[in-house]
Amino acid sequence: MPIVAFDATPREPMPGRRDLLRGTLSEFVAMTLFVFFGCGAAASNAHFSDGDWDPASVTVIALQFGLAITVLVYATAHTSGGHVNAAVTLGLTVSGKCHPIRGAAYFIAQMLGSIAGAAILKGATHGDAGGEDLDRSGSLGSNGLQNASVNLHNAVAFEFVGTFHPIR
Repeated sequence: MPIVAFDATPREPMPGRRDLLRGTLSEFVAMTLFVFFGCGAAASNAHFSDGDWDPASVTVIALQFGLAITVLVYATAHTSGGHVNAAVTLGLTVSGKCHPIRGAAYFIAQMLGSIAGAAILKGATHGDAGGEDLDRSGSLGSNGLQNASVNLHNAVAFEFVGTFHPIR
C-alpha cells in the first residue's frame, strides 16, 4: 500500500538530484535576502516615541516584510515551491505535500540562509554614520518578547499553533 498524505492523495515522490539542488539553492538565496531586507528594514527604520514604536515606522517595516515575502515566493515558486519559511516547509512535509528529504534539505538551506542574511546585515550595519548607530533597533531588527506578560511557553505555543494552523 503506497504512503499517502493527510488528504489521501499520494505523497510527493522522491525529488531528483538536480531539482533538489536547484530548490535548495533557491531557498538559501531567498532566506538570505528575506532576512537581510526584512530585518534590515526593521534595523534601519526603528523610530520610537515615548518608548513605544512609532506607527509610521511599524507600517514601513510591515510593508517591507510583506513585499519581500511576496516577491521572494513568486521568484522561487517555480524552482522550490516558494516555501521561504521553515514553518511552511515543516507543515508541508508533515502533511505529505513535501518529500521528507526535500523538507530536510530546504530546512538546512533556510537556516543557513538566515544566518548568512544576518551576517551580511551585521556587516552592513556595523559602526556608525556621523555618530548615529546604523542599527536603530539595537538587535538587527529581530523580535523579542515585547510584552512582559508573555513568557517563553506562551510564545512557543503560539508559534506551534500558527505553524500547523494553515494545513488543510
